[in-house]
Amino acid sequence: MHLLLRSLATASLLSVISSEQPLPLTNPSSTNFSSKSSASHTQSQLSDIHPQPCQSFGLSANRSYYCAYFRAPLDYAQNDTEPRVDIPFVVVSHRARQRSDKAVFLAGGGGPGNSLGIGQDRLSFEYLLEGMQVFLEAGYDVVMADQRGTGISLPNVACPALSAKYRELLAQDIGVRELHLQTEQVLLACQQRLTAQGIDVFQYDTQASAQDFLNLMQQLPYRHWSLMGVSYGAQLALAMAQQSPEGIDTLVLDSLPAYQDEPHMLTAADLQQRVARILALCRGEPGCHQRYPGLSFHFKQLLQQLEQAPVVLTMNDGARFVVDAERLRSLLFAAAYWPDYIAYIPYTIHAATYENDWQPLTALAQNYYDWMVDSGYGDVLQVNIFCESSWPQQQQRLQNKPHIQQQWSSDDSASWQASDSLCRHWGGDTVPMIPQEVEIPTLILSGGLDPITPASSAQAMQRWLPNSVFIEDPWAGHSMNQDSPCAHARLAEFLQNPQAPGRRQIRCQSQTLVFR
Repeated sequence: MHLLLRSLATASLLSVISSEQPLPLTNPSSTNFSSKSSASHTQSQLSDIHPQPCQSFGLSANRSYYCAYFRAPLDYAQNDTEPRVDIPFVVVSHRARQRSDKAVFLAGGGGPGNSLGIGQDRLSFEYLLEGMQVFLEAGYDVVMADQRGTGISLPNVACPALSAKYRELLAQDIGVRELHLQTEQVLLACQQRLTAQGIDVFQYDTQASAQDFLNLMQQLPYRHWSLMGVSYGAQLALAMAQQSPEGIDTLVLDSLPAYQDEPHMLTAADLQQRVARILALCRGEPGCHQRYPGLSFHFKQLLQQLEQAPVVLTMNDGARFVVDAERLRSLLFAAAYWPDYIAYIPYTIHAATYENDWQPLTALAQNYYDWMVDSGYGDVLQVNIFCESSWPQQQQRLQNKPHIQQQWSSDDSASWQASDSLCRHWGGDTVPMIPQEVEIPTLILSGGLDPITPASSAQAMQRWLPNSVFIEDPWAGHSMNQDSPCAHARLAEFLQNPQAPGRRQIRCQSQTLVFR
């Protein structure tokens, strides 16, 4: 598993309210929220807001949206000079033509590197807005902003050559070592191209994004703020709260990685274990077990078959997608982010093994392929964060537990060596993630089926969040708020009374997964 393969999106879902006019914003100076971080400056020095037609962000004009670019310094240490970055954001009113005095700020996409979908055709904005219905019903406006370096933020620092390279490599039966070598070459060439254009690529990281978002919040006319993030976005929201807790009333952290466990190198054994868990769930459900007996044995047969003779699938754009045993594990792992996809995994294995029917697997592969060739992905942002913070942590973890390496496959070793090579050639500073206690009332959401940020990992973060409540839905996946009615109910209660002591840990009693 490539340590730097693009992460799947974990965007929360939000809801649309009709209106005849965009949301009017009052003078930003009317808000009493102020950022107290050490990097703060006056509003005129920091940035300004440039309204945009909402159609340019993929929204219709008759929605209760306010759309704009937020201009901020590229380098906060040199804030009085050019260049600048322009960050797209959208405000959704909780009620047509009426602004609230409180808002929730959705902190970027997951990944890192994913866009929330602002201005992009591939993601439906209406779909992205459904999961925030709880906030809207509670009287909150919703503010969504993409990170610098992602989506339609400016300057465009995307690496389109990498998207093309992934399209080329996915069409080949290529070894892990060669895949790493070719993608590293493209990433380093992208860095050189952007540097030659005068862009300091090292200004794209968690610290800069957190400061961008805090400064944007300072410009908007709200007295009360809630921060929400999903996966890496939850880490980003927590970094914002650590930098400047003043003015932030509540935190909602969905699929939050733990400091000590994230990032963890996903080995071939890890992927195998994640899939084995899903197959065990099928065995435990009488209907699934009856339809697909001997599923684990057949999965092993399928892996052996693909190891000897990879299958070629055809994507919607006509591109080839070659699936061998290693890619099959990766595809099923990616599908395990969402319960709706998990429900089809037994059928996918059965159809390929018994019926030589690859169409179900093609559907899973299409989702994986779309993310890998996404030209709006923030590769510069991802590599910076990986090499600044994640990679040093992984190196320290291996130094503390050298026996882990004895369990690696040759592909795992190749991934490790490739990541070390990329970070050495990429350069930049080391910026460790240092745990800090945050006393803001916090709701932590975690799905029991989440393959990448397990409940035990998120629960461990309560050590640093003394005023937190941990909610687990055993049948929800990555981005629990997207899947779980229980999460919506608990979130509504939390927003109504975040100071209520209650229990620190709650396990939802939800409906079990229904396999197809």
